[in-house]
Amino acid sequence: MRLNNKEKAYSALQVALKHKYDSWKIWENYLVISIDLKEYQNACHAINRLVDLKLDKNIDLKIMVLIIKAYYQIALANINYSLPLREKIEETLEKISSRISMNPGVWYAYSLYYDVSSAIVEETDKKKNVEFMQKLVTMNEKYLRALQVAGWDKEVGKFQSVCDGAHRLVNSQLRTAGAIADLPDTIEIDDPYCSVHHYLSQAIICLKPIISRAALEEPLKSTGDYTKLVETLKDVEGELKKVGL
Repeated sequence: MRLNNKEKAYSALQVALKHKYDSWKIWENYLVISIDLKEYQNACHAINRLVDLKLDKNIDLKIMVLIIKAYYQIALANINYSLPLREKIEETLEKISSRISMNPGVWYAYSLYYDVSSAIVEETDKKKNVEFMQKLVTMNEKYLRALQVAGWDKEVGKFQSVCDGAHRLVNSQLRTAGAIADLPDTIEIDDPYCSVHHYLSQAIICLKPIISRAALEEPLKSTGDYTKLVETLKDVEGELKKVGL
């Protein structure tokens, strides 16, 4: 569809929604056109309405990921210009996560949001960077839990998904530990869990139960994913020893 036709369709859908505000089909079409036209705030609004209207809560969360990636590029170009979109993304993620919390895609999108938020301030605000990293870890914890569906410790496919989630979580824990270690002495964070030791220890706590469960099933134990988990555990334990705690 050409740009001019998309803009006409966009206007027509806006008119249609005034008369059929509760039509999820129209909202889905409006969402697609909003993305095509880079109207990301309106796309978030459409997602919010779809969460309200669709009984099965079947939302294409890949679109949320696309919006977050677009926000990152906008923020790098002009941080102030990106603020309204940031607020809309936060509102949308909060709503989605409260309604469909068992879907791993929700927490993947949420973790991506804090990942890009951290990247945006990494060089300009070390304290805020650490705070975003801590939230990133929390979202990755929820992502991993959502992946641990029935049979994850029996079926290779499900186990591989859990391994991916575990590596994503551990990576964020290690990055958070590194960001904390790099904080200048002049910056203090009033949080007893904000320490290198805490995040390295939590990475080990994440890995050990998964490895132990998988070790009981030969098909899982013989996978490259299992081997990689064991190697990662050894690396993290080595890092913790270096800390001297």
